[in-house]
Amino acid sequence: MQKPPAQYENRRAVMRIACGIDVIVEYDRGAQTKCRTVDLSMSGAQLRFPGSPRKRDEVMDSLIIPGAGIFSISPRWTDGNKAGVRFTGPPEELDLLTSLLRHLEKMRQTRMAD
Repeated sequence: MQKPPAQYENRRAVMRIACGIDVIVEYDRGAQTKCRTVDLSMSGAQLRFPGSPRKRDEVMDSLIIPGAGIFSISPRWTDGNKAGVRFTGPPEELDLLTSLLRHLEKMRQTRMAD
């Protein structure tokens, strides 16, 4: 049996935290769209849009998470009103993302303990 490509093997290797956070996607030509996270991880996020995540001749460029920061992204996939994005920013952005994910995990554990 042939081994699957590495991209499929590690597709969900990073822990994802389910969360519904209202965020804003900014496109490379300046348009913005409000949407909501489905889940977040160190490698990327799954987003749910009110309509199609695609904009004609525009590419997703940044994810604005209010109270946390602005993160550089690149689109990975779209399916209906959902899209997957990959975080592509510098180490400073990834440090902010690490802090956010730790906070979300701590909140999740607190809720489970109650």
